[in-house]
Amino acid sequence: MKRILATALLGCLVVPSANAALVDRGGGLIYDDVLKITWWSNAAQGGVFENWGGAKAWAEGATLGGYSGWRLPSAYNVGTSTICINFGCSSSELGHMFYFNFGATANAPITDGSNTANLKLFQNLTGGANLYALNEEFNATTAGEYDPLTCVMTPGSETCAWLFRNDGLQSYGGKVQPMLAWAVHDGDIGNTSVPAVPLPAAVWLMLSGLAGLGVVGRRKKA
Repeated sequence: MKRILATALLGCLVVPSANAALVDRGGGLIYDDVLKITWWSNAAQGGVFENWGGAKAWAEGATLGGYSGWRLPSAYNVGTSTICINFGCSSSELGHMFYFNFGATANAPITDGSNTANLKLFQNLTGGANLYALNEEFNATTAGEYDPLTCVMTPGSETCAWLFRNDGLQSYGGKVQPMLAWAVHDGDIGNTSVPAVPLPAAVWLMLSGLAGLGVVGRRKKA
């Protein structure tokens, strides 16, 4: 019984490995299995916004693919409390998409990326110097060591936000200017094979079942 229990527990805890990739879940949901986030396949679903507040409000209020809870991509380097500025910021969510998933190069249009298979998963990608709104406001907390230049930093009246340009530049700029909103969602929301019961609970149920089998076995011996 102990050997069976240990083997069954190990089987539940070991997760099969897979090559990192963008996975098309259908219905407009594209999952990044490295960052563990889901992108909406239409990179300009809401059209062009005239200000950052409008782009942010659209993403947070959108229901896409039957799901709510969307947001703008984060400017932070994933898993850290730091924000990169300039070309080559590949550790932010849009930076990872630009440099790794699309194979695009700094100071060149996103549509010129070398990974054409990934590019084809999305609609309305644009080249040039168009801007994508990022989730974070440019304020005293997120600015860090960067000089705000002409940005007003008064709490509640900030005039700048973090932005990502379609040629791979991540920086900040005025809240009021044309920009696009590309919606992203935490987690693999389009994966219907994910169990409804979280893993710890599933393990607990398995152990309870095996324990029950042990009791039945002992009764038969008695």
